[in-house]
Amino acid sequence: MENVLSNKRHNVSGLQPCNHSEADTRIMLHLAHASQQGHKVALVRTVDSDVVILAIHFFASFGLSELWISLGSGKKTRDIPIHTLSAQVGPSRCSALPLFHAMTGCDTVSQILGCGKKKA
Repeated sequence: MENVLSNKRHNVSGLQPCNHSEADTRIMLHLAHASQQGHKVALVRTVDSDVVILAIHFFASFGLSELWISLGSGKKTRDIPIHTLSAQVGPSRCSALPLFHAMTGCDTVSQILGCGKKKA
């Protein structure tokens, strides 16, 4: 991303009350709001891979032409083109992605329901 534009502040009180306790889902709410305000390109900076999964899942519903996720911190940051990944993965896989991610390694589920961890 070479050109970053800053817009005037917008009233986001219409997003309240919000019962999203996790920042990653709140970010999706703000992306949807930005799209409704006419923005076509967005950049999100995060260290949480869950945001990438959710962004791929929701991208088609946002109405954005481009969505970039800057993932990582310090020198280990990379820009991920969510719009490209979403197109490559396709709609059916995008819709299943959060479930697959939860079952295989997100930071909120420690095991598949009914399949406990083996003890030594």
